[in-house]
Amino acid sequence: GFEKRLVIKRILPHLASDPAFVARFVSEGKLVVQLRHAGVAQVLDLGEADGVPFLVMEHVDGHDLRVLLQLARASGHPTPTPVTVALLVRILDVLDHAHQATDAAGEPLGIIHRDVSPSNVMVATTGEVKLLDFGIARAASRLAHSASGALQGKVAYMSPEQAAGDALDARSDQSAVGVIAWELFAGERPFQGASDLKV
Repeated sequence: GFEKRLVIKRILPHLASDPAFVARFVSEGKLVVQLRHAGVAQVLDLGEADGVPFLVMEHVDGHDLRVLLQLARASGHPTPTPVTVALLVRILDVLDHAHQATDAAGEPLGIIHRDVSPSNVMVATTGEVKLLDFGIARAASRLAHSASGALQGKVAYMSPEQAAGDALDARSDQSAVGVIAWELFAGERPFQGASDLKV
């Protein structure tokens, strides 16, 4: 009679034949399971069915920040400043935990999320804030899993260094939080463009 609501994250069939993508997906599970923070959506299991890997993850009952931003714009009522500040502080706290994370031997994991954006920030109905999708996070020890020079993440929230394909550190994630902060306070993104290239 024990039941728990979960999320099963799996690879779409057309991507399952890409070994690099599969390796990144499996790497996500192994990476996130090492992060012990209430603001990280927890990976509970990693498995394989019919040759396709899957992750069993904590279910967060709520909405992502992208949806909440859209609702705020549609209603004409911006998010109250204390709520916005609390949300940003929580995101930064989660990222600080990830950036400072070490393995069992105490060696830095070198985690950089690389895709901090409103669609990867969940706000639970209880008010909890959780950061999702470390799937393209790059740990220093796992550089081989990412194609050199490949852009990963959402362009509107990328740091200039990430967009240029340069080496990254924790400041790149902090830059993305700055873009989110601008969007929360101003009601629009700071960088607009008709295409990713224009942005």
